[in-house]
Amino acid sequence: MGGDNNCLTDEKAARIVDAIGLSSRKAETVDILKRIFNLFISTDASMIEINPLAEDTFGSKPGDPGKLFCLDAKMRFDDNAEFRQPEIFAERDWSQEDPREVEAAQYNLNYIALEGNIGCLVNGAGLAMATMDIIKLNGGDPANFLDVGGGATAEQVKEAFKIITDDPQGTNVEDAKALIAASGLRIIAVDNLDEAARMAVKLSSIVTLAKSAKLDVKFEIPY
Repeated sequence: MGGDNNCLTDEKAARIVDAIGLSSRKAETVDILKRIFNLFISTDASMIEINPLAEDTFGSKPGDPGKLFCLDAKMRFDDNAEFRQPEIFAERDWSQEDPREVEAAQYNLNYIALEGNIGCLVNGAGLAMATMDIIKLNGGDPANFLDVGGGATAEQVKEAFKIITDDPQGTNVEDAKALIAASGLRIIAVDNLDEAARMAVKLSSIVTLAKSAKLDVKFEIPY
């Protein structure tokens, strides 16, 4: 790491130590902070958290101020850096992941499960975020974030549909409408995101109410 802007200097670390009230252990704490920073950069981490950092006030000898101990720590890593960190990602325990997220990763799909009941499948992270926002704006709750990417293949889109339909919660406009109409699939085509969000919220509300009353709902889509 070169240049003052790309590293944590002793001076910067010392200011942090003073701010968190550990000035009496400045040398030790500065060393810890610099080690954490270097670890963060070298491992492509997105988060490193030490909580709690404990202070031993009784040293092994008279006058010894004791030491600082990391009693627990958490680390997260940037998924996009897997090619640079093969040893770290080899330790990943997929059994602790959401099964749908695991399946999505196999097809290079960006999927995150959420708590809502409206499934979203979008090509592009920005549009996916906007879609989720407009659903929330209209009183709904997205069941997932699912970005298939701008260059998605037919196989990826098929698998994406499988993933969101498996979740119990959840341009060329005219050509697209014609394809949907001819497919025989139970899909409602609308002209803009706001209308789509309102309709999705209404439909999800109907289904939710029906489930709470232990009723099954079937929709007939007019053509």
